[in-house]
Amino acid sequence: MSGISTSKKLLKSVAVDAKIPTMMIGDPGVGKSASVRALADELDCDVIVLLGSQLDQTDLTGLPQGRELGKTENGRTIYGTVNLSTYWQIKILTEKKVILFLDEYSNVPPAVRAGMLTLLQDREFANGQKMPDETIVIGAMNPPDESTDGYTLDLATKNRFFFMAWNPPAEEWYEGMQSAWGADVPKEELAWKQKIVRFIKDNPTYLHKKPDLEEAQPTNVFLSDSSEIEVFHSAWPSRRSWDNLSKALSFADESTYIQDEIAKGLVGHSAATQFRSWLRKHNTLNPAEVIEDPESVNWEKLSIDDSNLILREIVEMTKKDNALKVIKVFETVADTDRINLAAPFILQLIEKLNKTRSKEVMTAAKPMVARYKSIAKNAM
Repeated sequence: MSGISTSKKLLKSVAVDAKIPTMMIGDPGVGKSASVRALADELDCDVIVLLGSQLDQTDLTGLPQGRELGKTENGRTIYGTVNLSTYWQIKILTEKKVILFLDEYSNVPPAVRAGMLTLLQDREFANGQKMPDETIVIGAMNPPDESTDGYTLDLATKNRFFFMAWNPPAEEWYEGMQSAWGADVPKEELAWKQKIVRFIKDNPTYLHKKPDLEEAQPTNVFLSDSSEIEVFHSAWPSRRSWDNLSKALSFADESTYIQDEIAKGLVGHSAATQFRSWLRKHNTLNPAEVIEDPESVNWEKLSIDDSNLILREIVEMTKKDNALKVIKVFETVADTDRINLAAPFILQLIEKLNKTRSKEVMTAAKPMVARYKSIAKNAM
């Protein structure tokens, strides 16, 4: 990603490098779990997830098993119980470089949390085995007033974690969302992700907007239908719900009604209404498709607002693997004698091209930059 946020720097410095247990505290849907998985991809390791609401003592100590433990001096067999290692402990001991992710930690029962103190402080399992040095321990929890049936953390637990507020900048989500975080997803889903990012950039308050049940009043909802009202009060926009919406819309047909009902059920009535209004105005161009075929756009008749929208997105999507195609887009715009459309973005584009560190890209860019020389002179 371009530019590492303070949150990511802190997480890597404390949890990864210093190996100090780190607790991420953030609202539901801000991407805590997704960020941990992205970190695991970056470190090329697995994530072991322990959900706080599902943990009990045996998840730490393992189930007891009766065994023959030895014999007395007179030859009598001594029987007893031993605790079997849990699956996650075995995975850590065998793979070593893994992230142990303690999710929903405020939902861990107090008795179980007490059993974790040695694990957190001394990196030692209940059976005395040491956690490998390579293992990373990260926890996540919602603020206390937003935790479902959560517990207040005790002082002993609090004293073992590095606590950090998790609210990464929107730019990180934009970049990850419009590229599906590097995942291989259907082209329909990727297209919806890119549309959603464009909408949120134009309407940033809808990226993460918790419902205010006291102020919110149902509109365009059957007030006599308690189910409709409950949907109105339940769905709300967050990084998570927008991502889910992109997945759901990729399977929906082209019916506006169906698409809007899906949106209302995932990001709420207000966000869905604004998104539909935005789609009606801007749903004519897809940045990824323009990069692939810049001549498919009638640049001569394109409005300033639409050109600003599409060219801004194209520049932000510029990477080493598509840089040559992006250069072609700007050459195509210049060919139509509407160089003024692309001129405001040329300096930002040059910065993106420089970051590719590709000699081929920079060589191809020089003729294009020369055409925009009144804007881009001395930038390279």
